[in-house]
Amino acid sequence: MRCGQAEAGLTDGRRGHGTTGVHGGRGRRLVSGSPDGLVELAIEPPCYLAPGIDTLFGRQRVELLTLSLEDPDGFIAAVNDPTGG
Repeated sequence: MRCGQAEAGLTDGRRGHGTTGVHGGRGRRLVSGSPDGLVELAIEPPCYLAPGIDTLFGRQRVELLTLSLEDPDGFIAAVNDPTGG
């Protein structure tokens, strides 16, 4: 995924996507090993996936990345910490 100088915003993604694996479409990607601990990462400007079999050899835009994390609250706190931890 190429992002350049992307700005990222975080939100708690615990709305319950109910699936695991790597899924995506229409600017959204889900990378999840569990339906628990989801965090949504808004990416501005959007990133683009490299063409490949999983993208049907097209460049796909990614504006929102949902990740499954063991410690979503810790991740959000670390990213939002202005002192850098």
